[in-house]
Amino acid sequence: MKPTDTSEKGLETIIVNSLVNEAGYVLGDSKDYDREHAVDLVKLLEFLETTQPDTYGVLGINGDGPKRTQFLHRL
Repeated sequence: MKPTDTSEKGLETIIVNSLVNEAGYVLGDSKDYDREHAVDLVKLLEFLETTQPDTYGVLGINGDGPKRTQFLHRL
């Protein structure tokens, strides 16, 4: 019988596995995290483009620039 990992890392692994395998969570990449705005920028932009394509296009936030920066500051 394999012993249970009772460390913080072990608990983190259990939680992440549960979220990904049972709850449909999509694991992100830490390099996509925008610390200044506290958001996974890639996931946010994918979500907005998928769920609100017309608004996403009008906002003009698909490229890096002042409009995206303003949007993120307001968010």
